[in-house]
Amino acid sequence: ETEKPEETEKPEETEKPEETEKPEETEKPEETKKPEETKKPEETKKPEETKKPEETPNISVGKINEITYSAVAKNIIKIMWKEVKGVDGYNIYRYNGKKDILIGNVDNKVAEYQIEKLKGSKGKSLQPATKYTFKVEAYKNISGKKYYGERVKIETYTKPDVVKIKKVERISNKKAKIQWKKVDKATGYVVYYAEDKNGVYRAKTVEGKGKNSCIIKGLKKEKIYYIRVCAYKKHGGNTWYGNYYKTKKIPKK
Repeated sequence: ETEKPEETEKPEETEKPEETEKPEETEKPEETKKPEETKKPEETKKPEETKKPEETPNISVGKINEITYSAVAKNIIKIMWKEVKGVDGYNIYRYNGKKDILIGNVDNKVAEYQIEKLKGSKGKSLQPATKYTFKVEAYKNISGKKYYGERVKIETYTKPDVVKIKKVERISNKKAKIQWKKVDKATGYVVYYAEDKNGVYRAKTVEGKGKNSCIIKGLKKEKIYYIRVCAYKKHGGNTWYGNYYKTKKIPKK
């Protein structure tokens, strides 16, 4: 018998190569944001048309004429003027050296104004023997608007303060000495005396603001006399006399 050939050895199995690891997946780049849409600029508003100013009507307001005043007392001034036709009223101002300050007004039926305080009905009282400047203007009311005339100025003086008699002395049967309290801003004094309290008084002027006494001569023996004293203020050729305080007796001698 024929010998069987030897079995050929099976070749060793070749080792399978290791599996190659899959590469990690690359991250997708973030999507680029779309730029925001640029807002369209707002349309510029057309400027409003400027209104033409209303034409001011040509209105004439009459001027104050014949303005005067009266020094009523040491702290009272009364201004008077001639009535202006066709106006609705009047404004009264005090000029303080810098500007006009409105202190009051009256309607067209009144052509005077009495002043006692620096601001009309308010403020400090007027002072004795003091200069104050006031102005008056007329006005019209037309369609809710006021139209004014020219302001007219007047300079005024209040009366000096009252004089208080301090002492009355009969120094002889024909003479008497009178003493009083000085008054601020006075130019001088007038001494009045009479035999009858309600009779006719004679006057003796005592010049000089520093004076505060005088001697009256020529009195009748054994006769009582009555005496009053007032101060006066001179300025610019005018004289303002104050009020007297009380009537006193000169005793007989």
